[in-house]
Amino acid sequence: LWTTSAFLGNRPAYPVDRSRLPEGVCNFLLARGGGGRVYNVPNPGGYLEWRLYPKYLIGMDMQTMLFSTRDLYAATVAFNDKTVLGHVLREYDPAYLLPNVSDKDFRGLLGEATRFAPVYFDDVLAVYADADKEPELVGRFRLEVLDHAGWQQLDFEAMEPARRAKAAAECRQLLEAYPEGLTANAIAAKIALAEDQPAAAALHADVIIRNFPDRFMGFALKGLAAFKQEDYQGALALQRRALERAMPAEREGVLRNVYACQVRLRRYGEAYETLLAVANPMRPTTAAKELFDLALTAIASGRQNKGRALLELARLKTPDSDQALLREIDGMAAVLPPGR
Repeated sequence: LWTTSAFLGNRPAYPVDRSRLPEGVCNFLLARGGGGRVYNVPNPGGYLEWRLYPKYLIGMDMQTMLFSTRDLYAATVAFNDKTVLGHVLREYDPAYLLPNVSDKDFRGLLGEATRFAPVYFDDVLAVYADADKEPELVGRFRLEVLDHAGWQQLDFEAMEPARRAKAAAECRQLLEAYPEGLTANAIAAKIALAEDQPAAAALHADVIIRNFPDRFMGFALKGLAAFKQEDYQGALALQRRALERAMPAEREGVLRNVYACQVRLRRYGEAYETLLAVANPMRPTTAAKELFDLALTAIASGRQNKGRALLELARLKTPDSDQALLREIDGMAAVLPPGR
């Protein structure tokens, strides 16, 4: 059993992995939309056809032998090319456009004067509705704060309270159509953490863990909630479970969470090695504050010579405008015994 588990890795939820199905988008369109033509990226077209017909007619699925070369080309290219998209809009006149949720360029492709507005997204697709054909839908559900491809970069803690409240209201709209969704629950958890509501954040994290046990996000968010509640040991255990599931591009953020837990637990030697894994001192992009933190954990774990060298690098990297950090660096250097 253990050998099989090691071979298969972290398994998705039983009996179906829903992470690549546009469940929320279909729920939203069936409950809120008025029907009509949908122009979509082809890959999830089979699921869209199964869920949405006959209320909606989709643009294409992956049964490519049923479509002309021109139609296949248009469906593949339209979401990345303004000219092709323009032809599609004039010829097919869809009421809805469904790009990939990760498509960060699509909103810009439509331009400022577009009649299409984003009204929903789930873990797979986003929904843009034609404001001329669906004025009530757009008026009620238009997304103004949450961006389907950019929500990960939003700093909810630094956000103005009124804008964060608007983001929370938009997130509730996402959850209404798809309460089990990974993206919507992740956003809700992050907003709850920003509002110092770790218990609420943990509830949303639990939904992710239950429905997407093979993904890192639920464990990482629940670890952040535990950290806020000063359960640093529990937080560290959860972040390690997140690290087991993280893809290479996701590992750095989780490792920084692990580092923060280790510092709070005064496990400075482990903290030094963890931070070193993501903040190489010789890498030009490593910040002065990271060099200083490396120095502190090195000194606290008995590596005084390394700590002294890192303080020198931190001072060299720190601009004169950051006097606060310079004072910290000089203060720590002053209390160290002379180097050998």
